[in-house]
Amino acid sequence: GAVTLRYTNNSPDTLRLLWLQLDQNLYRPGSKGSALFPADSRWGTRAFGGRSPGGYDLGAVTVDGRAVQPHVDDTMMRLDLARPVAPRGGRAAVTVAFRFAVPEHGSDRMGRDSALFEIAQWYPRVAVYD
Repeated sequence: GAVTLRYTNNSPDTLRLLWLQLDQNLYRPGSKGSALFPADSRWGTRAFGGRSPGGYDLGAVTVDGRAVQPHVDDTMMRLDLARPVAPRGGRAAVTVAFRFAVPEHGSDRMGRDSALFEIAQWYPRVAVYD
């Protein structure tokens, strides 16, 4: 898939970076989540079986049409901005290409039954700035 996020900075701060959530990386072998949850649990890595491992396979990431190098730390991705987002109304458009395997046995807010796929909130999205 691909997602384009149109971000408006409503804060009084100039933003030099943006954080995105990569929740699907919870299922990546070696993730902090895999250390917390047993492999055979609802949130465990067993759901992926012998298919590709869990987690995102990221493609191109751009901000306002310019390529950026994402810095991924587990379920979070930091984007250092070439042009800061001005306070109180400044905008940026972030595009992320991504792929991930849907767990065979389902998981929280995601699963499949034959040709029926049920997926919610499993796309890269902006983290709350507070």
